[in-house]
Amino acid sequence: MLFSKIGIQYCPETNKSVKQYSSGEIAEKVRKTARSGEEIVILSPIILNKEIKANQLLPNLEKSGFNSLRVNGVQMNLLALKKYKFEPKKKYDVEIVIETIKDIKKQKVVEGVEKALDLSNGSVVVLNLKTGDEDLYTTYPFCPESGKTFEPIEPRSFSFNSPHGACTRCTGLGYTLNVDSSLIIPNPRLTLAEGAIQPWTRIVGNQTYYQKLLKVVSEKQKFDINKPVKDLSKKVMDLVLYGTDGQTYELDNKTVRFEGVIPNLTQRHAETDSEYVRKEIEQYMRESICPVCEGKRLKQDSLSVRIDDYSISDIVEM
Repeated sequence: MLFSKIGIQYCPETNKSVKQYSSGEIAEKVRKTARSGEEIVILSPIILNKEIKANQLLPNLEKSGFNSLRVNGVQMNLLALKKYKFEPKKKYDVEIVIETIKDIKKQKVVEGVEKALDLSNGSVVVLNLKTGDEDLYTTYPFCPESGKTFEPIEPRSFSFNSPHGACTRCTGLGYTLNVDSSLIIPNPRLTLAEGAIQPWTRIVGNQTYYQKLLKVVSEKQKFDINKPVKDLSKKVMDLVLYGTDGQTYELDNKTVRFEGVIPNLTQRHAETDSEYVRKEIEQYMRESICPVCEGKRLKQDSLSVRIDDYSISDIVEM
């Protein structure tokens, strides 16, 4: 409860405190930063860092009643937008120009800010034409440097038993189960043809299929499945364990891919509904500290909430 009430959210990517404002607070900051006689432009960022096409923008912009906008910092009207060529796969920022304010009066600024917030669902850009300074404000928790948004801080944000707080990698366990190559090939004196990959000979389902697939892969990749595993090169074993980068093979009149032993077992462990299969696969896995939360069990956003520079995990470890 304490962290949800008085903790300050920091961005795990930039280590900067996360800000959010009410429309009134934004308007007041604008009035305080803009000196008398300085012109400011209020913009509504409707698209941030996304691929777009002109025909996706025009209908909504025409309905909005605004005729001026910025595309990646370049101001234009709707007529120019119709002729603008958006490049495929390029990311764009698009902002509607709400208005230019010369006389910094409170009501004028408040109205402009509220219009911008309505159009963008909670964000506004303020440009000072004299200084060139730009500021992005949001009514939701947001880090302008990383572009990351945050959920509101709640008590459940600090519970590893809740999906709102648990580390997304280890689901709150603090450790992960990973397939260990030394366990899946306990006897490297055996050949692949003899069943050196133990889980593919023990676990129920498609044992014959995997042996046939290995044979097809070996023929295309030019390695010998009748050679003891201990005598195969690292390159060949990496291929067997981790797959062949999306290459395709013909097997039983079908085009298939070879994902590798470790990705195959990892996926089957995650997706199976059979407790028996799950337990069988776990014989070939070892526990290791979660690389994301480092055993702290909470998601990064929760671990980045601090009180006097201490996170909840720092307090627990004291």
